[in-house]
Amino acid sequence: MTESIRTDSVRTRRRVQTRSRLVRAAVEVFAEQGIVASTVEQICERAGFSRGAFYSNFDSKNAVCAEIIADETQFYVEAMRRGGAAALGHFGTHPDDLRLPPYEVMEKVAEHVLRPFIAVDDDQRAATPANLGLLYAELGLYAAREPELRAAYNAYADGMVTGLEQILVPLAAITGLRFRGSARQASEMILSLYEAATRRALIEADPSRVIETIAPDVLLAFRIVTEPDRPGALDQAAPRSATA
Repeated sequence: MTESIRTDSVRTRRRVQTRSRLVRAAVEVFAEQGIVASTVEQICERAGFSRGAFYSNFDSKNAVCAEIIADETQFYVEAMRRGGAAALGHFGTHPDDLRLPPYEVMEKVAEHVLRPFIAVDDDQRAATPANLGLLYAELGLYAAREPELRAAYNAYADGMVTGLEQILVPLAAITGLRFRGSARQASEMILSLYEAATRRALIEADPSRVIETIAPDVLLAFRIVTEPDRPGALDQAAPRSATA
């Protein structure tokens, strides 16, 4: 009985590893040459498996795309959490930074919030900033053409907006800013400019400097969708407390 359980555990682990390698291979192939132009055979060759291994895990190329979208949704939820926690942690150790003018505070926030999205430092995502940016563009275009992927992609996109909104609302409050429209509209606009800036950075910039390249555009987007909640906040640092 124990030997049977052990054997099942080994098989399950191998299946998970095979599936993960196929997904990572698909990410690379899709980013390099586009989803439509990519074939199952190319994914298998990149992963080092046979077509049989592929079809024992996925029914089709679309099924791989759905898996990638699910993985990216999970990644972005975690990246939002880590970015928000890093920003709050910075102000916990550098409380005087909160007394800077609002948009100077946001510059410090942007560095911490953006890094988890760009810095891929785990071996579960065989991706670089360059091919991730290409992959996101490919997934959006492909989902627009493939009805069976639209629900998954829409859920992914909606999760991105909701996650950013959950970060922006408290950050706007502590920096003394308010949204010109709704927080959701602000999140949608910032994400749109972030995606455009990322694509431009992939063409114009050194991949190692993606954060430095896109940060000014993200900060500009934040300026567009917000305004100071009190007169003179742009030019004056927040007053120190009586006990400071």
